[in-house]
Amino acid sequence: MAKSRAELLDSWIGRLRGRAVRHIPTPALLIERDTMGRKSAKWPPMQAKMGLRLSSKTHKSVDIARLEIAEGACGICSQKISGAEAMVEGGIDDVLISNHVVNDAELRGIARLAQSRSPHRLC
Repeated sequence: MAKSRAELLDSWIGRLRGRAVRHIPTPALLIERDTMGRKSAKWPPMQAKMGLRLSSKTHKSVDIARLEIAEGACGICSQKISGAEAMVEGGIDDVLISNHVVNDAELRGIARLAQSRSPHRLC
C-alpha cells in the first residue's frame, strides 16, 4: 500500500532528526518541509482533474516522486533514459520518457526498462 504524503515526509525527517548538518552524508537533498508543502498543496486538484505527471528533472528523487504520486500525479516524466531507470528501480511504476529516443543505446535502455520490473508502465 502506498504511503500517504504525511508518512513520506515523516520518514524523510526521521532519517535526519537529531543529526548535525555536518554529519549528514553528502550528496544529500535537503528540503525545507513547509515550503515544499505550500508549493505541492497547489498541485493535487489539478493532478486529479487533468491526470498530470510532474517532471523528475527538478528533484531527481524517488522519494519526492512517490510524494507527488501520493498527492495525485498519475506518474512521473523523465527526459532521460537514465532518469527513467532510476525511477523504475526505485519503485515508480508509471514513467513517461518525454524526449526523443534516437539511438541504439537509448533503445536498449528502454528495452531493459520494459523487462526490468513488473508491473510498470512506460510511455
